[in-house]
Amino acid sequence: EQTSDVERISIQPHVQRRDPNHVVDHHVIADERRLFEAMLETSHGFEATDTWQKMHHRADRIARAAMETGLLNADALEEPRLWWELQRELPDPASIFVSNSMPIRNADLYMPGREEALDVYFNRGLNGIDGIESTGADVARGTMSPTVVVAGDVAFRHDVSGLATARRTETDVTYVVVDNGGGAIFDKLPISECGSVHERHFVAERDLRPSEVAEGFGLEAHVPEHWSDVRESLEASVGARGVDVLVVRTDRRRDDRRADAIRAQVVEAIDRKIAEDAR
Repeated sequence: EQTSDVERISIQPHVQRRDPNHVVDHHVIADERRLFEAMLETSHGFEATDTWQKMHHRADRIARAAMETGLLNADALEEPRLWWELQRELPDPASIFVSNSMPIRNADLYMPGREEALDVYFNRGLNGIDGIESTGADVARGTMSPTVVVAGDVAFRHDVSGLATARRTETDVTYVVVDNGGGAIFDKLPISECGSVHERHFVAERDLRPSEVAEGFGLEAHVPEHWSDVRESLEASVGARGVDVLVVRTDRRRDDRRADAIRAQVVEAIDRKIAEDAR
């Protein structure tokens, strides 16, 4: 959000402005490294300190701890915690292909603490969710490493022929489908206030479940009911031979409430630490 007491400066080497929320006050077109080297050369008498860096590292550690506490409070299957579980359960090394829409955003938010090797892949098709299963299978074949493809239910149905190809080519890959009843990202846009129009044309929930789609291609779909089931399914499928499908059913509105609660917990934890340091 735009605030009156914070001045934002964007430095990037190209003329294309990346400021969709219109929060940047000044756009500087320059090579970042060369710009900062020139600033240091002209900053006579300036003594660099690591105070700012240490402050942010400390805030990052506090945020991670608060986030982990909030995620582990989710006993029901929820998408935010799924990313934390993936971060913990994937082998070292591994590859993960992340679909567009909410998955790529949630991966960025809820997978911050993994230290083991993990190669992350994504692409963006013409409609954002084109070719997810196909591209994920190509990643598995190209890297020859244990590979997980994470997609929402809409994206999963958008490229069902990719399942047939993955099976026919005997690809070793695990598809994890977040079955949250449609396009959750549109719940965050003004169109969500349009009732039936939003539900029909944007959420686009269908009676055909992802598990039924997988079974239609001769693939067994695992539908866990508890987090222990999720962990067992990941352990059994990731890196195993053949195509596996894991369908994690969540409630997109509950996912959204959990995300809001975690965000509030992180902010509160950091503010509390800042207040303690100021005493």
